[in-house]
Amino acid sequence: MKKILMVLCLCGMMLPLFAKYKVTPRQRYRATFEARATKNIFPEEFRCQGVKLDYPGVSLQFTDSKNRKYVRMARGNFFNLHSKEFVPCAIEFYAGEGIKMVKLVPRHAEVRNVKIVPVEGESNLAVPLDHRVSGQVRDFYLTPGGIGKGIYDVCFGKIYGDPIPVEGGKRYRLTVYGYAGVSRALRAGLEFYTHDRGGRGATVRGSRTQIQIKGKNKQVIYNFKTPAKTRWLRVTMMWGFVKSYKLEEIK
Repeated sequence: MKKILMVLCLCGMMLPLFAKYKVTPRQRYRATFEARATKNIFPEEFRCQGVKLDYPGVSLQFTDSKNRKYVRMARGNFFNLHSKEFVPCAIEFYAGEGIKMVKLVPRHAEVRNVKIVPVEGESNLAVPLDHRVSGQVRDFYLTPGGIGKGIYDVCFGKIYGDPIPVEGGKRYRLTVYGYAGVSRALRAGLEFYTHDRGGRGATVRGSRTQIQIKGKNKQVIYNFKTPAKTRWLRVTMMWGFVKSYKLEEIK
């Protein structure tokens, strides 16, 4: 079988495509690339609950200083592919406390033109929601709602945002824009951790509902102070439709 060599263009260097890239803990990065499916594809609007599908796509794989796989709470690290033609793709992520290297891993996919760069100067600390990046909803894939572009239906699931590095004892602002589900208000909560890998020992405070949106097209703002030992937090959402959300530090 003919071996195809692809390259990763990063900071002026040309590296083998699937070589690992060194990252800095707690730094935000954006991976951009082009990819196409090489196996069965599913419609982009396809929805499933409790069904595991063998989606073609590209995922991020993290390793620590001893080259061991680093498993974190992140749920948005798999880019679903719905086309057998090359399409532009992007995944934003934060490097965890113990992460030293990251690489792209294709599944039933071909990848080219990869670039990974730090994200600088972004006031919104939350990684943007993208319906093509799955894993942010328990048991089924996050897909656009059928009512309008950019609307995320979480009436039957729960969004777990990627862990966001923060500092304990500081003030932040959570802004959520969306509307309620058919029978329940849209709820947003916060979880606080000492480490991005999570777990019982790392939990400073579990999820609590901080925002409820009743009715349609409402924006709600919640100002809060992180517990003293906090180094990471996650935003959770359920029972409604999310148009956007952001997390900002209050200076």
